Order: sequence, then C-alpha cells, then structure tokens
Amino acid sequence: MNDYNDQASPTKDAKLKKWILAGSIMVTLTLIFVFALYCMGHFAPAENTAQDSPVVMGSNVKEGLPDTIEESEDEQKESMISVEIDAYPVFEDGTSEGNLNIVNPATNSVYLEVKITRDDTEEVIYKSGAIPPNSYIDNDKLSTVLEEGEYNATASVHAYDPENPDVEYNQAEFSLLITILN
Repeated sequence: MNDYNDQASPTKDAKLKKWILAGSIMVTLTLIFVFALYCMGHFAPAENTAQDSPVVMGSNVKEGLPDTIEESEDEQKESMISVEIDAYPVFEDGTSEGNLNIVNPATNSVYLEVKITRDDTEEVIYKSGAIPPNSYIDNDKLSTVLEEGEYNATASVHAYDPENPDVEYNQAEFSLLITILN
C-alpha cells in the first residue's frame, strides 16, 4: 500500500516545481502584457504635461518671445509692472489696522494706488494714495467701519506716471477676502 500512495500523491519537490513553473508562466505573461501596452503607447511618457492640468491652455500659445520683440532684458523689466497685496487681510475689529501688505517693488518705475471695494455694495472701503516705487503699506485701517464677519472685495491697482499723475498706465484687479474678527 505504501507503493500506491507514493505513486498517487506527488512528492513535495514535484509540487514545488509545479508552483514555480506556474509562477514563472504568470510573470512571463504579465511582462509580455506590460511590454505590449508600452509599445502601444499606454505607458509612454506624456509629451505635454500641461494637457493634464486643470488649466485650459490657449490653442495659439507659443513658448518664448516673438521675433518682433527686440527689447533687451532690462528694457522688458522696465515695461513691466509688479504689485503685491495680501489676498486675505485680517482686522481685529472694524476700527483697527489690518495686514494689507501692499508692495510697490523697486523694479517698478510708476506710482501705484490701491482702491478696495466691497463686492456686495460696491462701496470703496479703502484708498491707499500714491505708493512710490520701493515702498509699501504693511498695515492700515479701512475708511469704513465693518462689522464682524467676512467680506468679498476687489482691490483695484492703478499705475500712474510719477511725473504726470494724470497719466494712468495700467490697472489690475485682485479678489480679496477681508476678515473682521470682532
């Protein structure tokens, strides 16, 4: 009876060899499948990662500068206007100063003026006056006392010629969320 049992049930080595063979076949088939997908382009690196971005790029956008721009880098910097402003200013109460952090960098050659308007009432609640280049306003009070809460507002930044304040060069608008704590 021992001879029959030995022949009917494979030895441990035979079982191990079958599992190794089955595992090798599975790994080989998986590698063939992955290689086939790669060859068909499913795993190829994307040529333009901007396509995966949630931002919709313009269809006619080109990288670099057009041939018609012959300005030097310094001339380009002079023609650009920069501004910094805190998008989330916080005020302790309606009469205290808050962190506006308005900056007119030294790279600008224009004066800046900032007007903040409440979005719901269109009331101007702040006006900075002229801010020369290389200057800033870190904290300031609003011209209107606001109650506790959050207010959507728009900061309009106007750029003026320092020699002739009647000449306005440019204007930009930024969304703000003003918080009055008490």
